Amino acid sequence: MTIPRKEIIDESRPGVYHVVARCVRRAWLCGKDSYSGEDYDHRRVWIGERIRFLAENFAIDVLAYALMSNHMHQGLRNRPDIARCWSAKEVAERWLRVVSTHGNPEGSTEPPSEEDIAAITRHPERVEVLRKRLSSISCYMGKLNEYISRRANREEELTGRFWEGRFKSTRLGDAAAILACMVYIDLNPVRAKMAESIQDSEYTSGQDRFVAELAKKRIQEYRKRRRAGEILTERQAALLAAARQRAKRADWLVSFNGADSPLRGTCASTYLELADWTGRQVRKGKRGAIPGHILPILQDLDINTDRWVKTVERYGSLFHRLVARAEEMAKAAGVQGLQWFHGVRACRELYADRVQGT
Repeated sequence: MTIPRKEIIDESRPGVYHVVARCVRRAWLCGKDSYSGEDYDHRRVWIGERIRFLAENFAIDVLAYALMSNHMHQGLRNRPDIARCWSAKEVAERWLRVVSTHGNPEGSTEPPSEEDIAAITRHPERVEVLRKRLSSISCYMGKLNEYISRRANREEELTGRFWEGRFKSTRLGDAAAILACMVYIDLNPVRAKMAESIQDSEYTSGQDRFVAELAKKRIQEYRKRRRAGEILTERQAALLAAARQRAKRADWLVSFNGADSPLRGTCASTYLELADWTGRQVRKGKRGAIPGHILPILQDLDINTDRWVKTVERYGSLFHRLVARAEEMAKAAGVQGLQWFHGVRACRELYADRVQGT
């Protein structure tokens, strides 16, 4: 049964959602199409650039993403609170930058003219409509999916539907649900046996964060050498400049260190260690003991450590409308006139028994 989007996504206040868009039938999003033999791997670059472009103009935070062969995952947070702080001119500029790419095969943008900006700002009601759109996940996904389908159809000289239908969305009720979802998204290439580990998972937020953290460590090493009085060689100076560029690779993603980070008390390096360890368990097909130095990240969020790997591995099939504690799911179901939501058993298993009281 089709679920109205408004019953899942509340666009009037900030929330975090797992969003999935899948291609129709044999359509291929990225990678080599085994049916036709065509290689569409180059699409990963411009799809990733499009996601980043929209995130920079919408009041939408990207927590995680993964571009797969026939679908894509994103962990998104809508920020109507931020959009409300924008001036009318900023709303107009952002919207015009987004719509200026419509029909543009390369996705390039041109600065909006003063006349176009004024045409919007002189109508306050129009500004408020656009303000809501710029913090809407539905609008964000519409601008992303339409751009991809038009460009892919143009490339293949085809017409018609490219996406399976509406994108699927699941609300993530708390930090534990967000952590499990982010690790699941970052490990999609590992689960699909396309990569050995998170650092090998190309076109994912996990690899972006891994490269950035590694570059930051390299920068710290060079800084220590400088403080010790060592003069860098020309080659070392070039490597330092390259490391500074790589360190910015994840700047557009939600920061773990920010004041409004959805994962309290979690740093990027610890998250990556947890994701890397989890991916190796999934890849090996067996369960090992969670290393002591990353165990606290799960314990602090009251996550059932015994079920962690299994939950991440089967995440996509376990949860639908909402991921939260069982009592929160029951409350949300009652508001919508239902007795329960699919996935309540999996949610009971996600959280530690001592917290659930069972």
